[in-house]
Amino acid sequence: AAAREVEAAAAAAKNKEALTAEHEHGEEAAEQLAEEKRKEEKIQEMLDEAEAKVEELEKALTEERNHHAGEREEMDQEMEQMEREIEDLQQRVEEQATMIDELEDALNAAAAAAAE
Repeated sequence: AAAREVEAAAAAAKNKEALTAEHEHGEEAAEQLAEEKRKEEKIQEMLDEAEAKVEELEKALTEERNHHAGEREEMDQEMEQMEREIEDLQQRVEEQATMIDELEDALNAAAAAAAE
């Protein structure tokens, strides 16, 4: 009988350790989830800023086109530079959108792992 009590106590201790480890894993997953969410929000903020900059440059480009009809050669060079900047910003926006997609995938994987 004493041996069964010792076995039962050992099994209970092992079960408690497993539950504690599972709880800690869940907390780590939740922390990771929160960190991934913060990263996603930061990237979204950067994306929004980049998109606003693109709009600002496009507006400036349009204003330049309308304002300086007589200074064609110089204006054309400035517009080409702005267009290159817009293309660069659009590429960065696309890269950041890809990063957001990757973070969402990681977030979903972490959520699935936490749910298990």
